[in-house]
Amino acid sequence: MQGQSIAGLPSGIRATAFDPSRDCLWIFSRYFREAGVPLLTLTRFNITDRSAVSTPIPSSADGFIRASVAVDLKGDVWMAWGRTLARYDPTANSTRFNALPAMSGVTVSPEDPSLDGNSVAIAIADDSAVWLVANSVRGVFRFDPSTDTWSKAVGLPLAPTTLTRIAFAKPGSLIVNGVTDGTTPGLAIVDTVLGTAYLLPAHARDFAVVSSNVAVYVDERGAFVSLDLSTRNSSQVAATAPVSGVPDLAEDGYGNIWFSMTAYRSVGIGRITAGSDAIAVYPFPRGSSPATSGPVLSCPAPPCDAPLGMFDPQLQSIVADSSNNIWITSGVPGLHGDPALTTSAAPLYELPAGA
Repeated sequence: MQGQSIAGLPSGIRATAFDPSRDCLWIFSRYFREAGVPLLTLTRFNITDRSAVSTPIPSSADGFIRASVAVDLKGDVWMAWGRTLARYDPTANSTRFNALPAMSGVTVSPEDPSLDGNSVAIAIADDSAVWLVANSVRGVFRFDPSTDTWSKAVGLPLAPTTLTRIAFAKPGSLIVNGVTDGTTPGLAIVDTVLGTAYLLPAHARDFAVVSSNVAVYVDERGAFVSLDLSTRNSSQVAATAPVSGVPDLAEDGYGNIWFSMTAYRSVGIGRITAGSDAIAVYPFPRGSSPATSGPVLSCPAPPCDAPLGMFDPQLQSIVADSSNNIWITSGVPGLHGDPALTTSAAPLYELPAGA
């Protein structure tokens, strides 16, 4: 694993998406500057030459509790935060904004006034429609880019949280995780054509779609489970793994599952190899030396929950590119990105395919 510095990128909360048409990463960040005012920026990192360009997003960051970013088939970049959905056109270098819809017609399971109703995840369908979920709101909403309107809402049998992700398994089949009774993690499947949704037999804290019929999820015990979305049959992939409190699951083109890893004297990412229960861990490098994979160190005596003696760069997202290289975004700044913080950690790390 090798760090990639992005000059001028501030520390912050981020989300990252891979853009196959441009072979680049789009990194959406919220950060703070003078007077504690939150600001937004979208950074394009070109994989071929490692160059980067950041574009300020001219909008309020009010209600920002989680970053979301995705790229549609036309190459437009979509971002969501708070009560705002934004579309950035890289060709025209222009951004359009839309407010989230009214939450009427769906159930709200109140959690916290500062969280409830704020966007937590988006997914883009094959028809370029954007589907969005908001914290505590038991519904998923469809935005039609051709008319700039919110055109549909489907009720959910669970409440989204700040750990929620949504992803299409296949056209018309949207997978959502959340909580079913305030604390119990759950997983639901939405038929976006019929406008129906039902719970799946899974206590999913996070999940990744590995095929049109299979999702792998991690439960509250740290076990990884493969779920057939058609038959609803499940099988254990790994009984336990050193997954962090925010799992950040991701899949690559080989079917491997990647996750945010925290273990004794080790912080980084982990991989469960497709078709097996083999786990490899990749710690963040110390200083400028690249890190290599290795076993999880055994704890000599409890308590050993914390990564003792390790600086945690706050992993934000894991994505795979078209060559199955793995890119890890952290919360630390790039070179000269934050005058108040100097660190040898990087805002972006690359793990080459096959490492």
